[in-house]
Amino acid sequence: MASYAEIAETIQARIGHGDYRLRRFPSGKRLAAELGVNPRTVERAMSHLLDSGILRRSKTGKYEISATQTAAGLHVALLVPAFPSFHTMLLHQVLDRLATARGWKLRLASYIHFRDPVVAATLRGFDATFFFPGATDDAADRGAGAELLPAWLVKQIEEAGRPIVMHGMDSSTLGIPCIYNASASGVRKLLDVLLPAGHRKVACVNAQPRGAIIRDRIDQWRLWTQLHGIAGKLFDAPTAPFGSAMHQARRSLGAAIGRGELEATTAIFCTTGATALGVMRALADHGLEPGRDIAVCATDDHAGEAPFLRPSLTCLQDPDIAPYLEVCLDWMARPGSEWIGPRCIHPAEMPLFVGESTALYRNKGT
Repeated sequence: MASYAEIAETIQARIGHGDYRLRRFPSGKRLAAELGVNPRTVERAMSHLLDSGILRRSKTGKYEISATQTAAGLHVALLVPAFPSFHTMLLHQVLDRLATARGWKLRLASYIHFRDPVVAATLRGFDATFFFPGATDDAADRGAGAELLPAWLVKQIEEAGRPIVMHGMDSSTLGIPCIYNASASGVRKLLDVLLPAGHRKVACVNAQPRGAIIRDRIDQWRLWTQLHGIAGKLFDAPTAPFGSAMHQARRSLGAAIGRGELEATTAIFCTTGATALGVMRALADHGLEPGRDIAVCATDDHAGEAPFLRPSLTCLQDPDIAPYLEVCLDWMARPGSEWIGPRCIHPAEMPLFVGESTALYRNKGT
């Protein structure tokens, strides 16, 4: 049986990690049931935390977290969609390092759809939030709502009264600061690598759940093909949330190859690095050598793996986002202060890696 000191230590650790910022501090009866201990043991632990100044009594006599605890360093949330993403994983790692260096706590919170209670609880409960508005599986949030935030969500953000920075979409027109770690010209610079080899039919393959970033990448491919008079077909088969874009790309493109839909295509533009891995596997499954028979390129380096693949993958590489995050954290450290500078900050250039997946290609018509 756990002692009251062990229970007090568990509660204090939860408070320190911001566990009760997503929900109200529980009653002693609820804590006892949750921890599987005697209610008297929990009550003794709570009294100990009350004497230590960690908890306090509200006007109604209920226990709540002391103001001295909530003021001890900022608690920042990273609110992300609940499906696997190397991008959000790397963002989490960098943010955690920067927050820890300031003596702050970072908490990862994930949501299934915009109306998920986790969204509202996070916006209200944390001192500041980085909000990644990716694709969701709620039909009410698909379409325009997945790119330009619904009016009710914008109002919810405003009413929270906390510093909130969007990541991965341009929310500056809504008055919300944002980091858009991509550039439209970057996608076209990537596709321009294909021009010297004489590609005249360049397909676009997407297997990632649709969101603002993915739609923008597809639009940039469409613009590029029009600018250069190049033909191309969009193979758009987004995986479901929690699904694997790599596996989905292999399945969907493999089926398209089997139907003869890739005829005369000499290059494939992939909306993500994970999609590119599935595409290259699908090509190999059907006797086509990625890089030599069909060139392949992608808009990200799959968490730095692109140069180590075989063939190495031509792609855009994510620039160091830490300086941009530091600007946001400096603003969050000044509660109530105005945002300084443009509300949308993004890198001017995206590094380009040219790998074997395009360099090995030889135009068979020459």
